[in-house]
Amino acid sequence: MTNPFRHLATINCLARNLDRATLLICLRVCRAWYRVLEPLLWHDFWLLRNHIPTDYLIVLQRNRHSITHNDVRQGLFKQALIQRRYPSPASIEKNAQHIRRLFYYGEEHLFQQLAPFCTQLRYLETARYGPEMKPLLLQNLDTLQTFICKTDPVKVPGAEPVFMEWIWKYLVEMKDLRVLELDSIILSDYEGSKFGIVCRKLTRLSLVDSKLIERPKSETEDFMTLKSLVLDQSYIPKLEQLELFQLCPAMESLTWRSRTGALPIANFLAYLSSDKSPAAHLAKLDLSTSKILDEDFVQIIQLLPQLTHLQAAKTLFGSASTQALLQGQAHQMQLINLLDCPDVTKVETQALLQGCPSLKVFYAPVVSAVGMLGNRWVCTDLEELDVSIAEIDQLPAPSFPRHRAVYSQLSMLVHLRVLRLGDSGFAPMPDPRAPVSTSLAPQLKYVLDMRLDSGLGLLSTLTQLRELDLENMHAAMEFGTLQWMAQNWRGLRLLVGCVHPLEQQRKLSNDFLREFIPGLKTFFNRKELQMWNQLQ
Repeated sequence: MTNPFRHLATINCLARNLDRATLLICLRVCRAWYRVLEPLLWHDFWLLRNHIPTDYLIVLQRNRHSITHNDVRQGLFKQALIQRRYPSPASIEKNAQHIRRLFYYGEEHLFQQLAPFCTQLRYLETARYGPEMKPLLLQNLDTLQTFICKTDPVKVPGAEPVFMEWIWKYLVEMKDLRVLELDSIILSDYEGSKFGIVCRKLTRLSLVDSKLIERPKSETEDFMTLKSLVLDQSYIPKLEQLELFQLCPAMESLTWRSRTGALPIANFLAYLSSDKSPAAHLAKLDLSTSKILDEDFVQIIQLLPQLTHLQAAKTLFGSASTQALLQGQAHQMQLINLLDCPDVTKVETQALLQGCPSLKVFYAPVVSAVGMLGNRWVCTDLEELDVSIAEIDQLPAPSFPRHRAVYSQLSMLVHLRVLRLGDSGFAPMPDPRAPVSTSLAPQLKYVLDMRLDSGLGLLSTLTQLRELDLENMHAAMEFGTLQWMAQNWRGLRLLVGCVHPLEQQRKLSNDFLREFIPGLKTFFNRKELQMWNQLQ
């Protein structure tokens, strides 16, 4: 029998499913494998800004009261920049033809070297809109399938959107274009036909904080292939947005967010009830930050029998909507986001966790610790959970471990990858650099105890955990608990929050975790994490 690993075509096919680290190992097997697999290393190529060390950002965050926003934007970080390492010009010229996905956010001089040789791009994501983009688009008109123009992550807030009238010429001629995403872009269609031509070949259209001027008020043909539509704070008038919905009878995913939060809900309900409505197959709906009433959500849910993903954060979703969801789509719901919904209480949260067996992602304001006692959640396949724990002080006593009811429920979620916990009704975590207030001590019995002798050891079943967010917790982990984390959560890559209220103890704890959990990044809060992500 012939050894399949001697067939180079087979090796190439298998290697496409490997991560970069494994692929680098495969390159060392032999020269034949190296020749076959080297092009795969170039399929994804990033041109990014210089990297800023995490420790330097943390120092800046700790002195944030003396640092202005303009200081950050005007180059305060220059002294901390670490030059990224890129291939040599000769290597770029040799291998640029293998690039399939290009992310262009910086390093314009390298882009100038790279662009003439990139002729097989399928995916282009950029925050640069200069004339250097035109030749690149021109030579990839026959292959480009995804074109994304994102906001510059370090763009000064309040800056005007970028006007890109020239882009239509290229969008129309891209034969295989399927995904178009625009963020803070102004487009105009003075001829009144290009918008329709482009949309009729798309499967996904996303307009975030973008303006489309001179768009024809009516189209003669529907956008039959458009299945995903995102209108997030779009400048298009709301009634014209509804007209755009009606042109998408095959739509399966809709994100609709208004700049003011007010949506023409009566017109939207009429649209869902019409003959051209995609309600029969609309599975994903995002109406976050809108002012839709609870009773209107009930009607929307009843009109969408195939609903599996519902994002309703910062809305008036409430008890009536919860009952409608449980009576109709409970068995098929995979994602529910109800964060910052004032009318969602621990009763609604508990009902959803006990009634939706297919849930993969669940975000809610609060769940009762008492409700977790003896009431098993059926959503054991959860991969992401974001919730605050309430009524810790009402757990029956004495019990050992103290918070066994909470931890035993969480221990059943063996597929959990992201866990964000909070203490409902408790004051925000104080700055760890401030003196510890003795007035907090009597209240500590009302928060979830993150120690082994309180039941944390039951979470050793969460072997797939990748992100742990304790920003809204008042954790004071002991050294034994940190050792336990390093032994049982080896795959943890992100820790947000304070593991100890004292700054010196927190620093030592984070240093220990980073040393014994390879690849772990720690941040005091999500704002610090967001700052780090923006400056990458």
